[in-house]
Amino acid sequence: MLEIGPLATRDLSNADLGQKFWSALSRDRDIARFLRSRPGQFRVDYNSDDVPYNFGDWYGIPSYWAYLASAPVSLMRIMAEPRTKQLLGVQYYIAKAPAFGAGREIIANASGIKVFEMPPAMPRTWVVHEVVNVPKPEQVAPHLADPVFGFAQSAFLLNQTPPPMENCSGDRSIVTREEPEFVVIEANLNCRGMVILADSYSKDWVARVDGQRVPLYAAYSIIDGIAVGAGPHHIELRYRPVSFYLGASLSVASLLLILALWWFTRRAPAEVGRVP
Repeated sequence: MLEIGPLATRDLSNADLGQKFWSALSRDRDIARFLRSRPGQFRVDYNSDDVPYNFGDWYGIPSYWAYLASAPVSLMRIMAEPRTKQLLGVQYYIAKAPAFGAGREIIANASGIKVFEMPPAMPRTWVVHEVVNVPKPEQVAPHLADPVFGFAQSAFLLNQTPPPMENCSGDRSIVTREEPEFVVIEANLNCRGMVILADSYSKDWVARVDGQRVPLYAAYSIIDGIAVGAGPHHIELRYRPVSFYLGASLSVASLLLILALWWFTRRAPAEVGRVP
């Protein structure tokens, strides 16, 4: 309610204008159907003026942009960089006209909403064998924007000592299961490297390699990186927010305290009314 409150006037204007945004929710079904038929794992971006709702949430398609209550500072720092979209696997742009480097138009609906191809993007997961340190936040954007810096070969960490790497090629990494709070990666490395997952990094994710808990790194300052040795590996990432479990524990403790107070206050009148 606190988040909605400051925007109440803006939200109610939709009703004043005859609920003009409702029709758009069903207008783009053919666009969503087409995107679901595309192979591989990818994200989409869209023009919020042409698509005035959370397209990704509404149709269950991973997207780069949405209306949110907040976003990580690390992402906001480089969100406007064109290569950030490439890093996060944005392959399609939805709008009435191309922008942000969007190229060939591949489909359009009767309302003029079109899907454009974006420049080649990174896959959902890959392996790098070079990890360097970027000491200051203001150096992240220039480092990311440098075309010489190849995402497929190298990653960087922000003000953090990189784990040891080895130089080789021919690795394999694939996401075999993906849920909002659980991701499974099957990887096979020819030497020690870092498996990258193009999901937003958070300290509340827990990484395990072959059942053993391992550190989770903020690769490129914004997505997940897991250092593993040579050979086949089963990698699991689970979302385990400390704040949730702390809040749940306090709620249970409060409930037990309320029940205890109720029990003793229920018995108190009978004790007071007794005649010695």
